[in-house]
This record gives sequence, structure tokens and C-alpha cells, in this order.
Amino acid sequence: NNDGDDNEDDDDSGPIYKPDHICLTNGAVGAIYNTLSIQIENKNDIVVAPLPSYGLYASDTSLLNGTFIPLKCGTAYNGFALSPKDIQRAFDTHGANLRVLILCYPNNPTGTCLSQQDAQGIVDE
Repeated sequence: NNDGDDNEDDDDSGPIYKPDHICLTNGAVGAIYNTLSIQIENKNDIVVAPLPSYGLYASDTSLLNGTFIPLKCGTAYNGFALSPKDIQRAFDTHGANLRVLILCYPNNPTGTCLSQQDAQGIVDE
């Protein structure tokens, strides 16, 4: 296995993970809350997620006293697909206050997936 880590303990069964590389949660709900809680300090900290999206992002952001801002992208016709321009718009609009940009695909609740071209465009931006 060549995962880019020169760990001599790797074998054909995959990499060996160290305890400080593992985060255990009580499921996705806990993982989302924990991730947001380390990023949000006050109302000026903004969390952005494409709409429609999983409602927990907005409610956890509010619970943590942050500001949730929905990112309007696409239409029902194209499955509310996100584009690199949508992401750039979020950064341009919110600047340094943008603490978390949630990109979860396939998207809940639409099932939309990013095309390979759009995923690469996001990375390139």
C-alpha cells in the first residue's frame, strides 16, 4: 500500500491509523456539531451550505451562536447543482467571516452529486 506515508508498518491491508488521526462521534449528527463548534465563536462567524440542504447545518449553527447563510445555487431543473462560481460568490460576499463552507455530496435531500468537472473547478478556484 502506497498512501504517501512512509510508515513502515503499512501492509497490503491498508494504512495503520494512529490514535491522534481518529475522531469518534455518536454518528453524523455529533460529527457535524463537533466540527461546527470548533469553528464558530460568535455571530460574525458564518456557515454557508448550498440550498436545499440538511436542516441540521442551520440549527447547529444557530445553537452555537453563529450565522447560517444559505447558498442559492442551481435550479430544480439541474438538481440544484453547485458550481465553482457559486462558491466564489460565497467567499467574495462573506470574506474572512466565512468559517465553514459545507460541501456534502451526494447532497441531502436532493441526491445531487458534483460532476467531475465542477469538483475540479472548485479545487482549481
